[in-house]
Amino acid sequence: MEQFEHVACTVCGCVCDDLRITVEEGRISKCEGACRPAEPWFLGQGSSRPSVALIDGQPAPLDAAVVQAADILRATSSPLIYGLSRSSTDGQRAAIALGERIGATIDRTASLCHAPSVVALQEVGEVTCTLGEVKNRADLVIFWGSNPVESHPRHFERYSLLPKGQFIPGGRADRYTRFCARRMRIPGDVTGADMVLAWQTGYPFSVNLARGYPRYNPGEFSAQEMLEREEVDACLLVGSEGVARFSEQASAYLRRIPTIALDYPTVESLIVPTIRFTTAVYGIHQPGTAYRMDGIPIPLRAFLPTDYPSDCEVLKLIADQFTEN
Repeated sequence: MEQFEHVACTVCGCVCDDLRITVEEGRISKCEGACRPAEPWFLGQGSSRPSVALIDGQPAPLDAAVVQAADILRATSSPLIYGLSRSSTDGQRAAIALGERIGATIDRTASLCHAPSVVALQEVGEVTCTLGEVKNRADLVIFWGSNPVESHPRHFERYSLLPKGQFIPGGRADRYTRFCARRMRIPGDVTGADMVLAWQTGYPFSVNLARGYPRYNPGEFSAQEMLEREEVDACLLVGSEGVARFSEQASAYLRRIPTIALDYPTVESLIVPTIRFTTAVYGIHQPGTAYRMDGIPIPLRAFLPTDYPSDCEVLKLIADQFTEN
């Protein structure tokens, strides 16, 4: 039996980094400090062992799947890379590098969620703060359009309701201050996808690289709208769970074109991709970096061994096929 302290959780944007994990016989047997959504996610790791790669639903060697994935992307004129919110900084950088190599459009799950707020902040700016400032200074917290009891259960406990902060020893009844705005991001590294895409291309989502330089235009280069207009001829999903938000029309078209999905072992694909890669879980099998909802980078530790490659490794293997050919 081994115990690991200060483990970070990527189930939601809080990225709580105070969990205590117990590992027995290669499985997580206990996760102290985990909230209701996080506990079954941790305990479920290792419950299934899909093949490292599937081609048309059949198990295949990793190298063969890599070659076929590259062949699919090489034959496209308008490829789409979508997802990124369940990855880590390394995987996101690799996805963007591949997108530049093949002239893809890159879009993220935020285009169907926080896109209006991102556009608004680009227009008027944002008065913001870290979660540490919320904990230590906030005298009033308003949750607007979200239900943290369900989506971010430990937000109350760690930051916004229960803790006594450095400057408010009496809790929320003490001191008065300015107002700040913070978005309640749900996927564990959706903020990291913002950060990485912005520092690599200058834009946070809906970025087209077909001309050799980044172009940004939400709506024109948003994944759902491009699929509805049938402007995409292949799609690479870095985490396929985002497909659940697509419209029926977009989902129907996605099922008609070649698709490549990179998913964690416990994820059940909502589509049957042409090629599926099973990848290691950041923060469990692989180290990495996830950005908390307030933009603070949190290091992720690895404490379970795995034979699965990371999504970064798979994406680099695919990109190498273009270098060699």
